[in-house]
Amino acid sequence: MLFKISISGIKARWKDYLVLFSGMIITTAIFYMFEAISTNDKFTTSSAVGQNAKIVFIFGSILLAIITLVYVFYANNFLMSMREHDYGLFMMLGAKSGVISKLIILETIAIGLISTVVGIVIGIGFTQVLSHFLASLIHMSLTNFSAFYMPAIIATIILFAILFLVAGFLNARTFTKTSALQLLRS
Repeated sequence: MLFKISISGIKARWKDYLVLFSGMIITTAIFYMFEAISTNDKFTTSSAVGQNAKIVFIFGSILLAIITLVYVFYANNFLMSMREHDYGLFMMLGAKSGVISKLIILETIAIGLISTVVGIVIGIGFTQVLSHFLASLIHMSLTNFSAFYMPAIIATIILFAILFLVAGFLNARTFTKTSALQLLRS
C-alpha cells in the first residue's frame, strides 16, 4: 500500500521530477564512465597511457563523488519540497509520522534506484562511444578495455545507494519534525 502511494506521488508529479531526474541520470552516467576507466586494472596496467590516465580518473571520481553528494542532496530537497503539501495533508488525515517517514524513504529510494539503473545503462553506452572516439583521436587501440565493467557498476550502485539512503533518512527526519500546518502552508 505504502509503495503504491509513493509511486503514485512520483507519477503525479512526473513533469516536475523530470528535469532533476534527468540530472541525476546524467550524474550517474558520468560517474560510471569515470569508474569504468579508473577501476579497470587490465586496461590501466597494459600501457603507460593507461597508468597515467588511472590517476587522473581516480581523482576525477573523487571530485565527482563530492559534486554528486551536493547535487543529490539538492535535488532530493527540491523534490521533497514539492511534496510538502501532500505530506501535510496525509498528516491532517491521520497518518502517523512513522508512516510518512517510510513513504519519504520509499520515494527517495525509488527515484534513486530508477535514476541509478538508467544512468548506468546510459553510462555504459557513453563509455563505449566516447572511449572509441577518444582512442581514434590519439591513434591508440583499446586493448583490455570494456565499457561494461562490473566493478564500476558495483562502485556506482554502492555510492548512489548510500547517498539516496542518507538523503531519504534526512528528509524523513526533517518532515517528521515539521508540523502538519507548516507542511500544508508550503
